[in-house]
Amino acid sequence: MNRSNAIIAAATILIGIVIVIVLPSFVPGCRVRVDQPPTVVFATTDVKCGKTTFTISTGTNQGDCLEEGSGGNTTGGSCSDGKNSAKVECSWNNGEGKCGAVKGSGSCGRK
Repeated sequence: MNRSNAIIAAATILIGIVIVIVLPSFVPGCRVRVDQPPTVVFATTDVKCGKTTFTISTGTNQGDCLEEGSGGNTTGGSCSDGKNSAKVECSWNNGEGKCGAVKGSGSCGRK
């Protein structure tokens, strides 16, 4: 490829980029749309009781989740935003735990 062909090829690429990216913003009624998936963020955490892992959540994007423990052992966990809550209690089922109280849109389940 000689120098003039290389320049023509580069110019063609640049013109193509301008047409695809820049030109639509100047043409009335032409819009470039970039779709992004919706982001849903919940206050959630995993709590391991023995060999069983539970996932608890407020079901909302607010609140706090805490893992509770004593002496280096997990005793449970809870999530709450005031109206919505979920709890795990590890002292049940020989230390394998169980879901405790769940209110509002809170949730608790085995992972």
